[in-house]
Amino acid sequence: MGAVVILMLIVIGGNTVHQFATIRTYLYKTPNSEFTFYVLPEKGRDLEMMHDQFKEWQGADEKRQNMQLHRCHQKKLLDFWHWYDYSTAYYDYPLLQE
Repeated sequence: MGAVVILMLIVIGGNTVHQFATIRTYLYKTPNSEFTFYVLPEKGRDLEMMHDQFKEWQGADEKRQNMQLHRCHQKKLLDFWHWYDYSTAYYDYPLLQE
């Protein structure tokens, strides 16, 4: 029982320290890489800014209207400290297979 509690404290504590000690970076692209955007939530470059710039980039161009953004970061299921991130909007985009 005590070992389980210690393991849970390590997992929760490690996850908390990791969240605050790193700057998360997420890369999004169109399939042909004409539009790319790095999301850096801690620096104010969030998903809303990406969507605004993507809409501006699309403009009135017919070819660009049907383009979709894809994430370039995979889910690494063994990295348990990222499990919370996988449930956020940063992973709602389809994965770009390169």
